[in-house]
Amino acid sequence: MKKTFLKNVLILAVINLTDDGEKIDTSRDSIIIPFHEENIPGGKSLDVSGIDAAAYPTLSAGHPIIRETATGNYKALGITAGAFIALPAGHTYAGVLRASVLTKNPQASVMVRGTVNTEAFKNWTKEIYSLANGLVIPAAVQATNTFLRLTTDKA
Repeated sequence: MKKTFLKNVLILAVINLTDDGEKIDTSRDSIIIPFHEENIPGGKSLDVSGIDAAAYPTLSAGHPIIRETATGNYKALGITAGAFIALPAGHTYAGVLRASVLTKNPQASVMVRGTVNTEAFKNWTKEIYSLANGLVIPAAVQATNTFLRLTTDKA
């Protein structure tokens, strides 16, 4: 008699729950996310394989989150050469980070309804990642998530 125990097993992102005491600067989170109305209940453990943790030790509030259609895995949108990568095939934009997280401990609140100050995000990522221009949130994030509003401080 043949027994199959692991039929249709889905493997999701794995995180380490050990707290090493490292702190994260969340002082600008409420400026980047000035209005939060709804997030994915319970949060998500993110796959951060597209992020170089040495170059980007934290993921800032406002960071785009994508979802792999085939597996349902949630991922932080990858960064290369100081810019976000294009949306990979087989993925959709799922929302944005509600609060900053450590890249090595990506337990995330994913905002799906609210406001993101893109200029504050760009300026903050320029500072924390030592980038020439800061990261620019792709306009498609709002186009595919109609309950997310991208705005700036500019009058």
